[in-house]
Amino acid sequence: MKISDIKIIQEDIKHEVGIDLICSLAGKLTNIKINIEDSNLNEEDKKRKIEKLEKLIATLWKERDEAYRGNKDTIERAYNIYAIFSDLISKNKSSFVEIL
Repeated sequence: MKISDIKIIQEDIKHEVGIDLICSLAGKLTNIKINIEDSNLNEEDKKRKIEKLEKLIATLWKERDEAYRGNKDTIERAYNIYAIFSDLISKNKSSFVEIL
């Protein structure tokens, strides 16, 4: 196996992991959306928060589509977005919901 083959494999793995991160984050945000729908928040707050989450999730799906097309910038963004949002969510989901 040549060095160039190894580099191609590494890029492919990085690409696939980026797509998985986008999908994972979309799933986490969908779970938060479901929890908000079932929460005791007033209807106006629920609607506002759900709309924001739906926009975020839609953006993630667009990013995933770009990643499938091989856009390397999208993959880099995926790693950064995942790190930021996962950190916010894991520290305190309720604080994340309040930010919305």
